[in-house]
Amino acid sequence: MRFGSTSGEVAVPERRRFRSTLSVGWGRFSRLAGLFSLGIWAASLFVVVGGSWPAKAVAASEFSEEQQLRIRLVIGAQLEAFRAGDAEKAFSYAAPAIRAKFETPSRFFSMVRKYYPAVYGSRTSEFVKLTEIEGIWIQGVIISDERGEAWFAQYPMELQSDGRWLINGCIVTALGDQAL
Repeated sequence: MRFGSTSGEVAVPERRRFRSTLSVGWGRFSRLAGLFSLGIWAASLFVVVGGSWPAKAVAASEFSEEQQLRIRLVIGAQLEAFRAGDAEKAFSYAAPAIRAKFETPSRFFSMVRKYYPAVYGSRTSEFVKLTEIEGIWIQGVIISDERGEAWFAQYPMELQSDGRWLINGCIVTALGDQAL
């Protein structure tokens, strides 16, 4: 089914084309996505320009429901923190590499507000599928922004040594003016 169908299912193509987005680079993942660093402070995250991803949908048996729920709770809590204007809380869900790059919650919050307005001002969110690319777990989320436009956000997740999942970036692609 297509996005916006009455069944509630969302079809996300297995190979996607990206326009321009920002995120944080992750070694092997960067090569797969065809990404490169721009070397600018905010854009040193990384930009996906015309790359495509061969993504594999994860079967429920490959990843426990508890793990999926824990990932979704982290992303949902960060989205809620952005909506509430809580920079400290939003920053607490970022992986160590992101926290090191931005150093303070206010710098991180400012970057998200400037470069990820759909995430910062998300009105609704719907979790779609969890994928794995060379050991990196990526949670798909369809969000609608303040204007009701739909976006597909992909959150690479990082498992910490203490068992917590943290967000290691976000890749956002416009889906058009279809709202959730």
